[in-house]
Amino acid sequence: MNIKNVKHANTNFMLNKTSDIQNNKYDLFKIILKILKTQVSIFIWQGFFISLIPLKLHNNTFTLCAKSKFQQEWINKHYINQIKKAAEKVTKTIIYINIVYNDKNNNNIYKNTNQIINPILSLKTNIKKCKLKISNNYNIVEKKTNNKYYYHNNFNLNYKYTFDSFIEGPSNKTCVSSCHSVAKDPGTELSPLFLFGSVGLGKTHLLNAIGIAAQANHPTLKISYISAEQWVNSYITSIRKKEFDIFRKKFRTNCDIFLIDDIQFLSGKKASQDEFFHTFNALHNANKQIVVTSDKYPCEITGFQERLKTRLYWGLLANISPPELSTRIKILEMKSQYLNVKFSYDVLHFIATNFNNSIRELEGALIRLIAYKNTIKTNINIAKAKLFLKPILKSQINKKLSLNYICREISHYYNLELKDIKGKCKRKEINMARQIAMSLCKNFLNLSLNQIGVYFDNRNHSTIHSNIKVINNIRKNNISIDLIFKYFERKFIHS
Repeated sequence: MNIKNVKHANTNFMLNKTSDIQNNKYDLFKIILKILKTQVSIFIWQGFFISLIPLKLHNNTFTLCAKSKFQQEWINKHYINQIKKAAEKVTKTIIYINIVYNDKNNNNIYKNTNQIINPILSLKTNIKKCKLKISNNYNIVEKKTNNKYYYHNNFNLNYKYTFDSFIEGPSNKTCVSSCHSVAKDPGTELSPLFLFGSVGLGKTHLLNAIGIAAQANHPTLKISYISAEQWVNSYITSIRKKEFDIFRKKFRTNCDIFLIDDIQFLSGKKASQDEFFHTFNALHNANKQIVVTSDKYPCEITGFQERLKTRLYWGLLANISPPELSTRIKILEMKSQYLNVKFSYDVLHFIATNFNNSIRELEGALIRLIAYKNTIKTNINIAKAKLFLKPILKSQINKKLSLNYICREISHYYNLELKDIKGKCKRKEINMARQIAMSLCKNFLNLSLNQIGVYFDNRNHSTIHSNIKVINNIRKNNISIDLIFKYFERKFIHS
């Protein structure tokens, strides 16, 4: 680039006048792309940014052309500020970003600018000319000291898991709101934040999103993201290499936000639990932010020290429930748009109706259907979707759920005989277990109250209805009973 008055201070790139680059809009855009690549997932970067076309840079307004109406609207809604900040980092002046979309002229625009359609190929050369070195593994953070740019490690975060790419719905609204609060103001009353829910519902996604958003909001804070399995392996390695002091310093002293995934993996590992306990105390006493995820409530994690369970209750416990139908459809719509594949609403509704256990299962069904569509090279209607997805339909997956299965699981939980659950005994603990079993059978099985009554020693439908009503009222006011219900609900959803 032909640029006047350029100052180099290590990795600092300054541009004093926007007019110096009026004729170098392509070069400017390539540098912006390089910066954005360090801030978003490669999926977002490739899907939304590299296909933009720089049209003009005039009067501090940088106009970019989107390839589709959807791309234009999505960028304007989610990423316009990021592009603006990236442009201003390069030019050192206020830049306004204008995303346009002109369907009639798109083909001509792309035809005349083939040299930048694949900017990845030319990014390296251009960056070398500008001496602006940006590692893919780091985010640029501007500090006032000496007006230089410094780099902060990406803290092992997965940048495809952002709040923008997480679909919010009634089932996770409270949980998502809590995560936003933590990212905005870490180390306050929401520490520790304990996220729990069944597999494939987005716990890891939200944990990464907290780290990414917190990094953007508080660039100087040090973030440690680690899975419980990695914690155990790092702990053992530090002892073997006699680097235990380094391990402790990393997680206790050099850490402002501690994110640990799948804490249930520490179950039965006493030494690792001891170290986590002391790390937890050190961070909590220093008013640092702690966020933990698990597929169980703290009280349900077997082989876990009581002192750890009680500490996990200190902050907020936020439950992620399976997404409801409308949210599942939104997830499928967004995933389809990302992958540039279109299905009818009927097909998406069919997938969302039959795959409701987890988001992974939901997206897996969609990917299978996309592969099938690419194979037969024709549109998929509802009949073809049903035929192709039949082997993995919910009705096949959950076929073992039955009256006998549900009641047997509850009898094992309470250390009772199955005949006690089904029979007439009115001992308090047996009656409570029986009422829970009746309610769960009604919720999970497509059976009438009469059918359920026959199984429970020929009780009539009014007795079954009365027992279910009593236990549901108790559940509203008794957290212990509610926890038991939620435990079995998660267990039976994945049966």
